[in-house]
Amino acid sequence: MRKLLVLTISAAALTIPSMVHAKEDDKSANPEGSPVIREQVIQQPVNWTLTTAACPLLTTNITGSGTGRKTITLVRNPQGTLNYKINQEVSGTATDANSHHYIFLYVNTAFVDSGTGFPLPQQPYDTYGTDEFRLIPVDGGTAFTTNIFFKLRIHANGSFTDLGSLFSPNAFCDPI
Repeated sequence: MRKLLVLTISAAALTIPSMVHAKEDDKSANPEGSPVIREQVIQQPVNWTLTTAACPLLTTNITGSGTGRKTITLVRNPQGTLNYKINQEVSGTATDANSHHYIFLYVNTAFVDSGTGFPLPQQPYDTYGTDEFRLIPVDGGTAFTTNIFFKLRIHANGSFTDLGSLFSPNAFCDPI
């Protein structure tokens, strides 16, 4: 039974990329009427260190690790450009130098309207979205949350111009 389940999942995984590719070439949408032409999920390990120099809320350095998942969704606009939604979620555990333990959650959602390029937009482009990091102590230590709304123009050289972002006072305490 277990081998049959693994074979079924493997067969489905082989079929999905060809279905996604077919939808990508169709400028109108897929037969079900969804405007999504491509969605890609990337999972990867994430490691970080947050120092007292970077985050004044801390009394000691913290090191964390977890698993990240980034989902990139593309929608074709009528004029042929693409809208991108990039959602990144990371969760895991952390420990500080005083042996306190934590859990953490990071969520970043970015939108790009009328971009070009695949699978991510080519520079220059405008982007906006939210970024949040939560550190939750399990057995002592400092708890905090960072919140950011960003609205940026990303230039061809990789630099950016702020177009009206809002930051919580402790935005530098976001290690991801």
